Amino acid sequence: DRPVEHEELIAQPIYEARHIVCGTPTLRDRIAHDPADLDRSLCLGLLNEVRHDVNDWSLYRAGRHIRVHPRETKNFNSSDGLVAAALNGGDIIHVLDVFVNPYLNNSTLVDLYPDWKTDVRVFYAVGLKTRTTSEKVRAFVEFVLEVLDAQRRPLYAKPVQVRAWTKRR
Repeated sequence: DRPVEHEELIAQPIYEARHIVCGTPTLRDRIAHDPADLDRSLCLGLLNEVRHDVNDWSLYRAGRHIRVHPRETKNFNSSDGLVAAALNGGDIIHVLDVFVNPYLNNSTLVDLYPDWKTDVRVFYAVGLKTRTTSEKVRAFVEFVLEVLDAQRRPLYAKPVQVRAWTKRR
């Protein structure tokens, strides 16, 4: 068997998640209506694993692009930590919808800028191009597709070839 880094890989898009700027319902009336005026001291950040700094938030509407840089003093290295902090402390977070959909559905958290678009992240099932998919892998992918919202499947659901394996420097 050859190591996987020497094989050709394909990636099948299975879910398209978008970022949500959210917080508790009481925040809705306390924050700026324009994200450009958002009080950064209320914003919790997600630490980037590679750069070791906080990820900026991007929001788009009517040709405008707003970039929000969360405060530097209270940040997390996991989305679960951000969600817990928002639920307990009343701060504003920017996370993928898959982490907060249950809280949005029961109104524990609310989308604070529903009229603004945010960045999208596509999740893929990756496999070897030269081999048939095993029954276990196929069952897992079918399970994931069943659990995830069918409306959020990417329109371009054709498999794509994965770039050649390279080592990070």
